[in-house]
Amino acid sequence: MGGQRKPPQARDRLIGARLRAVRREQTDLSLERAAQRIGWSLATMSRIETGKKHVSTEKLLAQIRQ
Repeated sequence: MGGQRKPPQARDRLIGARLRAVRREQTDLSLERAAQRIGWSLATMSRIETGKKHVSTEKLLAQIRQ
């Protein structure tokens, strides 16, 4: 069971919405450019921002700190 993906939850939608708001309000980065800067694909970044993909806090912080 350790390798199974978690389905997105309300928490994921909230985190995604906050990430999108921060990106739009505090940077001039497009979704594509933001994904490139942190090393995610455009699809992954889009799914995270729309809350359709679960992302762990640890993974999110690790990517942002790079």
